[in-house]
Amino acid sequence: MAFLKTIYDIANKSWSIETSDAGHDWNEIQINFYTENDEELDISDLEFGFFLKKNDQEVASSHHPIHPIKYEKSKTAMMYAVTIVLIPNEEYFLEAYARNLTTKENIDTKSIKFTTPLRPKKFKSWTWNDSIKDWEAPIPHPDPVNGVDDPIPHKLYQWSESRLQWVEGLPEEVQD
Repeated sequence: MAFLKTIYDIANKSWSIETSDAGHDWNEIQINFYTENDEELDISDLEFGFFLKKNDQEVASSHHPIHPIKYEKSKTAMMYAVTIVLIPNEEYFLEAYARNLTTKENIDTKSIKFTTPLRPKKFKSWTWNDSIKDWEAPIPHPDPVNGVDDPIPHKLYQWSESRLQWVEGLPEEVQD
């Protein structure tokens, strides 16, 4: 899965969690709180939120309504949306909940444990380095950039898969 979409449908009072491999280069989780129609809904007793954890440590969370705000009615389809970029090749736990604000009883809760995929492999010869969470060339880059304020000018290099080496030049200048 490269994309995880968590939706609370106000009208049906239920959560759904959808996963897809939509060709994203990044691991993302998108959390939405919405209804699919424009009819006015009484949400005065509704609270909702989510917890996202990695290694039992909270990475992100959100709870609505934010105190001292109180909801009354909604006629809007989208009430809350957030997209969070996740670290590749890591295990996460997501719990999304909706409950009655007055009684604190759960209306619906969904949870999922998942491992984010690796980013797309750049070249066949490259290998995954789990400590930096990215693909690495078989030989180090010859001119690593140390910092934005580094006074030493840096040369541009492109990876040549056919030669299995870094070649100086712009991408259009390096023919593989």
